[in-house]
Amino acid sequence: METIPFEHAMILWTPKMFEGTGGLARDKPGIEIVWWPSDRPAPPYAFSDGACCGYWRNRTKNDRRRLAASVFIAVVVRDGVSAPLAHAEFMKISEYRDLLPLDMLNDLKDGENDE
Repeated sequence: METIPFEHAMILWTPKMFEGTGGLARDKPGIEIVWWPSDRPAPPYAFSDGACCGYWRNRTKNDRRRLAASVFIAVVVRDGVSAPLAHAEFMKISEYRDLLPLDMLNDLKDGENDE
């Protein structure tokens, strides 16, 4: 699994209510977490958060964990993105993995969650 450092993780998603509306045909369904900045254009999702926003950078470890959790909750609960799909993408961020019980980390290779 790819790990993207918190300060470089850009979260892109399209809320469930936007899917199939035809209003934003460019919007891709679901969620993806990618490196930022990047020399490639960001995939065409409706919303973005994370490293592309100034408030995301230069945070304490606890702030980073809180932000990762709060964005996950907004994406899943408010915007209706599939929880398993969002969880799989958020696993790229070590601060998100820090919040999980050990039995949810079993799919990681040995040492992958070590800091």
